[in-house]
Amino acid sequence: MSEQKKVKPKIDDVGQHLTPDRAAAMLNLIDFIRANKIGIQNGSGLAWSLRYKGKQFGSLHVHDGTWRFAHRDLDKYYEMDECDLKSFAFEHIYANCGIIKSCQWNEEYPKAGYMNPTNCGCWPLRIFNPDGEALELTKQLIEFRKNHIIEEWQASKS
Repeated sequence: MSEQKKVKPKIDDVGQHLTPDRAAAMLNLIDFIRANKIGIQNGSGLAWSLRYKGKQFGSLHVHDGTWRFAHRDLDKYYEMDECDLKSFAFEHIYANCGIIKSCQWNEEYPKAGYMNPTNCGCWPLRIFNPDGEALELTKQLIEFRKNHIIEEWQASKS
């Protein structure tokens, strides 16, 4: 008897794991990501990595009826002039916990603000269930990071 191949969940099927409003917001972000030619690849379970020009710069996760956009690369945010986007980004950076599993989904965990929480190895920038203005700012963060990847790529070619 042959082993069955494990079926990886499709990101377009997130609606079965979320409320209609949350699913609509996540699908809206997925459409934006695809329109910007950013790759979406299933990692494990209900987690997908976002890749552009060979670099993973973010992820989408679904867990217990909630979803989040997350990423690690925070350096460029520190260089931004003060603006709504910078404030939004730093409002969604969580403090180091050292225990990856417990920090990934705990929205109550202390936020780090302008600290540099990069040595825990998890995804310090975590935006839970963005909708409305938060969803639009999340898209701006994705564009901001994509533009820096393009700059880095172009610099490596010269």
